[in-house]
Amino acid sequence: MAASFGDFLERLYSSRARFDSLWAELRHSYDANLHKDVLFRNSLALGDRKPLYLSSSGPFSPGLVAESLSQIWMGSGERLRVEEARRSRGDNEHILTISDGCVAWTRTSKAPTVVVEEDARTSVGLLGAKRLFDVPTLRLMLEQVVAEPVATISTAGGDCVRLRATPRRDEVLWPHLLPFGADEYEFVADCERGVLVSIIGYSEKKPFEAYTVQHVLFDQVFDEALFSRSLGQDELVDRRLGAFVNKHEIATKSQNGVGIYVLDAGMESKLGIVAGHTKRDITMINVYGAKTIAKLTYVAPAFNESIWLFEQSETATDLKEMDEYFWREISREGVGLAISDPGEGRGWRIIRLVKDATKIALISRVSLDVLTEVSLSLVPLAENPWL
Repeated sequence: MAASFGDFLERLYSSRARFDSLWAELRHSYDANLHKDVLFRNSLALGDRKPLYLSSSGPFSPGLVAESLSQIWMGSGERLRVEEARRSRGDNEHILTISDGCVAWTRTSKAPTVVVEEDARTSVGLLGAKRLFDVPTLRLMLEQVVAEPVATISTAGGDCVRLRATPRRDEVLWPHLLPFGADEYEFVADCERGVLVSIIGYSEKKPFEAYTVQHVLFDQVFDEALFSRSLGQDELVDRRLGAFVNKHEIATKSQNGVGIYVLDAGMESKLGIVAGHTKRDITMINVYGAKTIAKLTYVAPAFNESIWLFEQSETATDLKEMDEYFWREISREGVGLAISDPGEGRGWRIIRLVKDATKIALISRVSLDVLTEVSLSLVPLAENPWL
């Protein structure tokens, strides 16, 4: 009997083990010119951007990575090893990311430092494997799109079904998972193993970015050393803290960092946020112990939108002044706000402010009035228990 979309879903959501381990070779490629056009079209919706930054010489000019080839080793307990070779305009870069299931280590051929992420779940270097093979990631992706079967095929050594998918209305797609800016996707799903072997992003019916599994082997036996890494005594380390929901843990690990601000309880209630029932995530990134950046995500059911907060110490420079945007400055309740608003419609609005020694930027598609009210509701983490 031919493979079906139902077979894939049953395998993906089954409690039965799909495989104990795998090795795969993955190719990631995109058409640089089409990718540039897609980026420019989507960048129009974020803030009130200056026309200068829509030129091919602006900071959004892509073409940085035309193709990459990766080898992926996936073991039990969320252990991963990804070796990636990127090629761009004749220049090459090699990236190695290793995770023991808890901590992720990343080294590149272009930097002397080792990036150590204390929560491997937040490691972008592992997403190449997760977007295709990791069960929670695959389930999240499918929840954010409307997928329908198109044909059954045989590829990558298995019976597969080709799916056409479009973004679900009012759903917020995590940009690292699927080709950013696509209005349509094509998935090829391995029905026997419950994994994807291909993801292609389309814009206006033209394919511009693809992730393709070229070879895959399941249930291989690997040397344990593949998933372990120890730091040398003299190695330069860029240590990044992971995602936490315990405010005491944040306070302990956030030395020399930023004061964390969150929504007060009244604003959470107005946005329809109920503790334990909506996503509230906080990521702390500590660089050389000198500064800390906080990234918070709120999902507001009352408005069917998300609100992102980016925070860092006033002396840090990573949260740039965003000179590519037009800003309008206002004062509300004695607080100075800088607003970049693309106007009516579904554009992403930006509000910047400073509280004590913390720079804060809020980004969302809620109305300007609501986002302004949210920005005025921020309180120190200690005044609103996280869970």
